[in-house]
Amino acid sequence: MLGGVFISYRRDDAPSAAWLIRNHLTQALGAETIFLDSASLQPGDEWEPALDQSVRSCVALLAIVGRAWVSPRLHEPRDFVRFEIQTALDRGVRVIPVLVDAAAMPEPEKLPDGLKVLPGRQWIKILSDDPTSGLRELSAIVGRTLRGLDKPEETVRRPAGDPKLGKEEITDLSIFVSSLIRNPNNFDNLVVSAFGEDLYNIYVPDRATGKVIPA
Repeated sequence: MLGGVFISYRRDDAPSAAWLIRNHLTQALGAETIFLDSASLQPGDEWEPALDQSVRSCVALLAIVGRAWVSPRLHEPRDFVRFEIQTALDRGVRVIPVLVDAAAMPEPEKLPDGLKVLPGRQWIKILSDDPTSGLRELSAIVGRTLRGLDKPEETVRRPAGDPKLGKEEITDLSIFVSSLIRNPNNFDNLVVSAFGEDLYNIYVPDRATGKVIPA
């Protein structure tokens, strides 16, 4: 699940909600992108290393918070729910609190030090009697996160019609491919299918020299 979504929940708190969320995201985004321990681990898997690897490689973590989520166990250093969320926070992963079963966001003073920032995160509420809108909102946010669209400063925008490859790259690639294909017609078809007819018309191969020159 490299680069996927990790669902963190407590089995004695909100297992049904965790499965509901997992099933919805699986249908929307694909099973290979979602990690839920009871669904993703196979018989014989080592539980602790699998959780550690999955939470360290995810790009988003859903912290499922039910009414029994805050408990004395949360303050124990080896509590897995605490480990999962704190590891994600320390890595700068997008952590999304998901409130289920009419739960409220806990106050910071009720949380251990590593999780006190969690109430400052915008949360999503999924209603038990009508979960559809909450699930759709969660799916949309997770989908944008997986595509990297929640980081606009890293998005490279190109003008419409601007080729992905520059002139020098197209020229070098065309010469290389031409050297591998003996039949000129096969080469022409390949370039047209790869770059488009308009771009091919700008850079047509000179059969005599083996170079690509402007038309």
